[in-house]
Amino acid sequence: MREEGFSPSNFSELKEELHTQSKETKNLEKKVEELMARVINAEKVINEMKEMKTMTREIHDKCTSFRNRLDQLEERISAIEDQMNEMKREEKPKEKRRKRNEQSLQEVWDYVKRPNLRLIGVPESEGENGTKLENTLQDIIQENFPNLVGQANIQIQEIQRTPQRYSSRRATPRHIIARFTKVEMTEKILRAAREKGRVTHKGKPIRLTADLSAETLQEREGPIFNILKEKNFQPRISYPAKLSFISEGEIKSFTDKQCLEILSPLDLPYKRP
Repeated sequence: MREEGFSPSNFSELKEELHTQSKETKNLEKKVEELMARVINAEKVINEMKEMKTMTREIHDKCTSFRNRLDQLEERISAIEDQMNEMKREEKPKEKRRKRNEQSLQEVWDYVKRPNLRLIGVPESEGENGTKLENTLQDIIQENFPNLVGQANIQIQEIQRTPQRYSSRRATPRHIIARFTKVEMTEKILRAAREKGRVTHKGKPIRLTADLSAETLQEREGPIFNILKEKNFQPRISYPAKLSFISEGEIKSFTDKQCLEILSPLDLPYKRP
């Protein structure tokens, strides 16, 4: 005898309902798993963001520290620049004084050397001494400037070779420095040498110049002098200040740059500073 209210159709419906609920339960479990995975992923992202925030804070702190150090360095550089500028300001008067002192010393030295006459290219002889050198100078004056011979002011105070020590390796004769008792005699000889043009000793050419300081000679050997040397014009600096050189067998002398500028046949690439 069958239980009241139960039938095969009801069982089938119940089974279908259970199947549906089971399916929904599985779907729900799947959604829960997906949600849990999303939660875990979100936690991971949050942790990464926290780490990034920490790293950002550390970088910010380092940047702040670096900026502070950079500011300190800029302050130190600025202080050093101020010190250097101050030193430069203090150095300018010192440099001016140094140049004035050097100029004064150069002028004094040139003044002291004014009575000196420098002879270049005079051959050296064995057993040479002051007396022989003085006789050599007298011979040169007799050979080139006979009108000066016998003048009372041709008195030689001192005469010697320079440098004093002889060297066999030297290719040219040492210069002779003759000091007269009066500067007027030195100037007369130099003036006569300029007028004569070619000075000789026993027929061989030599040079007579003022015994100027190295600084004065360097100042006088400007760009014109170098250009003339390059063109093989045999330039010379004479005393008082004149520039002379040989052109087409003729000695030309100039006392200033303006006179030299009009000498167009030489085609000198000279420009006024």
